[in-house]
Amino acid sequence: PIRNAGIALTEASLQEYLDSVGMATVSIEKLTEEYGIPAAIHNHGGYNWMGNSTILKYIFSKCSKRIGLCLDTAWCIHTEKENPVQWMELFGDRMYGIHFKDFTWSRNGKHVDSIVGEGALDLPATLNKFKEMEHIISAVVEYEGPDAVECTKKSIENIRQLY
Repeated sequence: PIRNAGIALTEASLQEYLDSVGMATVSIEKLTEEYGIPAAIHNHGGYNWMGNSTILKYIFSKCSKRIGLCLDTAWCIHTEKENPVQWMELFGDRMYGIHFKDFTWSRNGKHVDSIVGEGALDLPATLNKFKEMEHIISAVVEYEGPDAVECTKKSIENIRQLY
């Protein structure tokens, strides 16, 4: 079974679950065609139903390439410690955006926002792959912890030093 939001999904329950997305996907595809712009799913952790690569691969197999991914690097890592660079390779031409975000973990296993490049994110490898992906439309630096302005500035400095 596939685990999602802490719940084991069988193939049948996964199909039922994802069929409910089908109509929304069709509507979004029509809008992307009408306006000539792609749409991107923002992964938000393995506890979010579209937060892991298994679910995203399934959804993308059922829709056109007008629907892609806005990769949140920290939530990707949070998802059973998946790798943002591998996701960038896996989803390739469906990568329409990226949120540079980083986490560390407390002793009790809770994620904690970290300055980008100072947590679990392999920033050099992620930036190297990002440079290869000229079709990415949006790049955002994200930090939601204490001292957000200063930590975001430091995150940007870390990115600029490597970019």
